[in-house]
Amino acid sequence: MVIKLYNFNRNYAPSVRVTAFFILVIFVITSVVIFNSSFSDQTPSWGPKTDSLGKNIEKIDEFDASCSGYSFGRILREQKRILASVHLELAESQVKIEEIRAVQEELQRLIPQKQLELSALEGEIEAAQRQLEELRETQNVRVFLPLSPLAMPKVQEKIPPSDSFSLDDVIDYSRCSISSFMPIHVEKPDGKLENEWAQVFRKVVPNLVETSEESCLTIRITSGVGVNVTVKNNENPANLIILNIGATPIEDPHLKGVIVQSSRLRRFDLALDADSISTTPETLTPLLPLYRENLMFLLLPNENYNVSVLEQSAGNFLLIKRCSPHSEDCYSPEILQLFRSSTFCFIVPSTNYLRSFSHALRAGCVPILLSSHQILPFEDLIDWRRASYRMPMARLPEAHFIVRSFEMADILEMRRMGRSFYERYLANREAVVKSLIAVLRHKLQIPTNEGRSAENRAIPLFNSSFTSPKGSVVNMQPNFDDEYLLGPLESRVASPSFSYNFTEFQMKGPSNGLTKNRSAPLMVRPK
Repeated sequence: MVIKLYNFNRNYAPSVRVTAFFILVIFVITSVVIFNSSFSDQTPSWGPKTDSLGKNIEKIDEFDASCSGYSFGRILREQKRILASVHLELAESQVKIEEIRAVQEELQRLIPQKQLELSALEGEIEAAQRQLEELRETQNVRVFLPLSPLAMPKVQEKIPPSDSFSLDDVIDYSRCSISSFMPIHVEKPDGKLENEWAQVFRKVVPNLVETSEESCLTIRITSGVGVNVTVKNNENPANLIILNIGATPIEDPHLKGVIVQSSRLRRFDLALDADSISTTPETLTPLLPLYRENLMFLLLPNENYNVSVLEQSAGNFLLIKRCSPHSEDCYSPEILQLFRSSTFCFIVPSTNYLRSFSHALRAGCVPILLSSHQILPFEDLIDWRRASYRMPMARLPEAHFIVRSFEMADILEMRRMGRSFYERYLANREAVVKSLIAVLRHKLQIPTNEGRSAENRAIPLFNSSFTSPKGSVVNMQPNFDDEYLLGPLESRVASPSFSYNFTEFQMKGPSNGLTKNRSAPLMVRPK
C-alpha cells in the first residue's frame, strides 16, 4: 500500500507545477492587455477593434484600496473627463492665438503709416515753434549798442523863469479851515466860452458861495488876456485859482495865485489843456487790435530838432510829421488819423505838449514823453507811469530799440489805463472840473461835508445795543483852581463830525465827493 502511494505522488507532482505556471503566465498577459487598453487612447493592433472592453472595465466596481479608495471605473471616467477638458482648452487657446496673430499683423502693417503721420506732426510743431520765436523776436528786440553811444544834438528848451513862490505863499490857510469844507466862489466872466465853464463849476462845486470874502478859494476863468493888469493893480482876491482856457499862456512868475494852464507852469501850478477839452460826446478809437499801421509816430514842431539818427535806426517803423506849433495844421484830420493808426506816439516838449498827450490817449496810442520835466495833468495824484513812458530827449535815437522791447501784455495794459484815465478825468468839462476840485481839496487837506455811503463809514467802537451805565454822584470837594486855570465854561457850539481822521489823505487818496471807486487814483472820499 505504501509503495503505491509513493508511486502515485511521484508521477502527479510535475504535472501540477506545469499547470500552475501556465495559469500564472496567462494571468500576467491578460492583466497587461487590460491595463494598456484602459490607459491608452488607441487600441493595440493586435487587440480587439472595439471599445467594449474599456466600457466593461469602467463598470468594474472593484476598489483600489491601496491608492485612492475609489473604484477603477470612476478613476478611468475622471481621467477621460480631464483629458477632454484639456483638449477643449487647447482648441480655444489655438483660436485665440490665431486672433492675436491677426491683430499683430494689422498693427505691424499700420506702424509705418503712423510713423509717417508722427513725422509730419513733429514737422508742424517745429514750424510753429519757429514762427513763435520769430514773433517774439519782432516784439522783443535785442539792443546791440554801437561802440560809442548814440548822440542827440542838444536842443535849447524854453524853461519858465525860476520863482520863489510856493503854495504856502499864495494860499491863505486862515480862510480855509478844516471845518469850512472849502467854500468856493466862481467869478462871473465876460466871454461866452468862459461863461460855459463857469456854469459847469457852479453845477459841480459842492460848497458854492456868492462872494469871495466868505470863500476859501476863488475861481477865475480867463482866456489869458487882462490877467496881468489886475495883478499890477493889486485887485486879485485871496486864494485865487486862475483857469486859463485860451491858447496863450500866462507868463507872470510873480502872480499870486495858482494857474491852471497847458504851459509856462511854476512848481505849484496845475497842468491842463482846457482849450482841447471836448464839449460833445465823441467816438473813441478801439484799443484792439494790438498792431496798427504805424509802429511809431513823431510829431515835430518846426524847431531845431535833428532826428536823422533816429530815422537811420528805425527805418520804415517810424513816421515823422512836422508842423508849426501855433498852427491848426498840427491837429488836422490827417494828423489825428496818424494818432489813431500808430502804436506809439512820441511827444516832444512844446507849447502843444499837453494837447498831443490828450490826443494820444484819446486815440489809444501809447504816449512816449520825450521830457523829464514836463508836467502832466494832475500828475501828483494820477500815476501816469501806468499809461505812458518817459525818456529824456537824448535817448531819442535809441527809442526804436526801447519801444520794440515792450511786451504785448504791457502795451495793452498801458492802452487800457490811458483810456480809463482819459474817460474818468479828461473826457469832458464836468470830469475836468471834478478832478480839479479833488486835487485842490487834497492839496489843502480839507474834507467834504457830504454824507458817506454805508460801505465808507467808519466802524464805531460799540454797536447800537451798547448802553452806557448810569453813574452815581460822588461827593467831592470842588476844585476852585479849575476855573482859574482853564477859564469860565463856554456854551456849546455846533461843530461838524468827522468819520475819518486826516490820515485818509495819505491812505485813501484825494476826494471830489463824486466817485465811489476806492481804487481810483483820484478817490472821492474823504468826507
